[in-house]
Amino acid sequence: MVTPCPQTTARPRTAARRAANAQPVAAPAPLPPTNPKAPPVNNWQEIRNKLKEYTAKIALVIPKGVPITAEGLVQNAIQAIEMSRSSSQLKLCTPSSVLYSVIACAAAGLDFINDLAFLTPFERSRTINGHKVPDVMECRFMPGYKGFINVAARHGYLMDVQVVYAGEQVTMRLGTDNIIEHIGGFDTTSEVLGCYVVLREKESHRVRKIERMGKAEIDAIAAGAQSPVWRSKRPSDRIEMAKKTVVRRAFKWIDKDVAEIRLINEIERCNESGDSMAEVAKKLVESKTQATT
Repeated sequence: MVTPCPQTTARPRTAARRAANAQPVAAPAPLPPTNPKAPPVNNWQEIRNKLKEYTAKIALVIPKGVPITAEGLVQNAIQAIEMSRSSSQLKLCTPSSVLYSVIACAAAGLDFINDLAFLTPFERSRTINGHKVPDVMECRFMPGYKGFINVAARHGYLMDVQVVYAGEQVTMRLGTDNIIEHIGGFDTTSEVLGCYVVLREKESHRVRKIERMGKAEIDAIAAGAQSPVWRSKRPSDRIEMAKKTVVRRAFKWIDKDVAEIRLINEIERCNESGDSMAEVAKKLVESKTQATT
C-alpha cells in the first residue's frame, strides 16, 4: 500500500531567490588597533629644559617697548602650567609645541598673568583603517579677551566689553551715532542676556565698531564648541568665553598694519583650523634673527 504525500502550502523557492541569497556580504571595516600609540609620557622636565634653553630666542621676538622679559615669561609659563586646571594634560604635551606657544605669546607682547594669555592642551588624532585615534598631545597659545584689549590699547584703540544681565536696560543708537546707554545693576547672579564691546580710537574717541552677541548666539556657540571651557558647568567660564568671542570679532576691525595685530589674527586662525603653530613660531624667530645679523 502506498502512503500519499502530505499536502503543503509552502511556496517553492525560485532559482532567482536562491541566487540573491547567495550574494557575498561586504566585510565590515577593520577596527582600529587597541593600542595605536605608546602610553602617555610625562614631558614636564623636558618642557622646562627646552624653555630655558631657548630663552635667548624667545627674547628676540618680544616687541620693543613691551615691559616683559624672556626670563620672566618663561617662569610665568612654567607657573601657569603648574597651576592650570589642565596641568596634568599640559605636562603630556610635546615640548616643542609648548615652546612654539611661548614664542607666539612673546611675539604678541603678552604674558601668562592676569588672564592675558593661556596655554591649552589639545589632543591631535590620526586616521588608522578609516578610524580616528588619538596621536599626541599638543599645546596651544590662547590669547584671553584681556590680551586682545591689551594689544589693541598698545596700538591706539580702546575696547570696553560689558555683560548684560536680566533686569538691566540697554539702548543702542547705531549708524552715525554709535552710542550705547547701559543702565546696569549689581545682581551678577541673574541670567545673562548677552554681551557687547565698544571699539573706539584712543585719540579721537571715535567709535569704530559696536559688536554685540545675545544669549541665543552664546548658547549656540557653546553647544558646538570644542573648548572644554565653553562646556564648563561654571557660569563664569562661559561668560569669559562669551567676552572673548565678542572682543575677537571687534578686534578684526582694527587696522592690520602692525605686526602684533596680524600675528594675533594668524594665531586665532591656527586655533580655529587646528593647524600647528610651529611654522608661525619658526618664521618669527628666523625673521628676528636675520634682522639682528
